[in-house]
Amino acid sequence: MYEFFWNLANRIRHALGKPCQVRRCCKQPANVAIFQARPDLTVGICVKCGSRHFDLTVDPGVIGLRGAKLG
Repeated sequence: MYEFFWNLANRIRHALGKPCQVRRCCKQPANVAIFQARPDLTVGICVKCGSRHFDLTVDPGVIGLRGAKLG
């Protein structure tokens, strides 16, 4: 019953443009097994429900235009 209402609430939150909530079992650190997939990507998998949680770390970059005249 909890799963049904949790899924329904997250669908409504998504439709309203709000972020989804994490399940109760995933909030407990003892339930999440964490492993390093790549040097910049950490994946946590909940042992109770099987949900995957991703944590990506990126270095800051430079965004800009070269040689373009503005104005």
